[in-house]
Amino acid sequence: MGANGEKIFVTAGHKSLCESGGFVVVWATIDPKAGRSGMRSFVVEAGTLGVQVTKLEHKMGIRASDTASIVLQDCRIPFENILGSPEVEAVSTTGFKGAMATFDATRPLVAATGIGVARATLELLKEMLGQQV
Repeated sequence: MGANGEKIFVTAGHKSLCESGGFVVVWATIDPKAGRSGMRSFVVEAGTLGVQVTKLEHKMGIRASDTASIVLQDCRIPFENILGSPEVEAVSTTGFKGAMATFDATRPLVAATGIGVARATLELLKEMLGQQV
């Protein structure tokens, strides 16, 4: 399968593709005529020709992982790297629902992390203000 496009805000994208020889999972449309049902996820392995990390975000907080932009230019993804069924059903939203389920699974962790960072900030501010009195 050939792939062209850009994936932005890839968590640990640079670490996965440039530093560790790992992989990233990309959601993409494999059949534009099928609409949402034409979406599938597939594995893009480090070292795949045509895959390049083009940007690293400069983040103010939550720097435990990098956030990168990746460009896929005339790269070839092996057919077996498609996750799930490669068959596209004409009137289904399973591809889109799979992408949304991924987000639903990660949102509580992201929210908890944000709350933890905010709480630590408030505690540090309280401590610093207490020292100046």
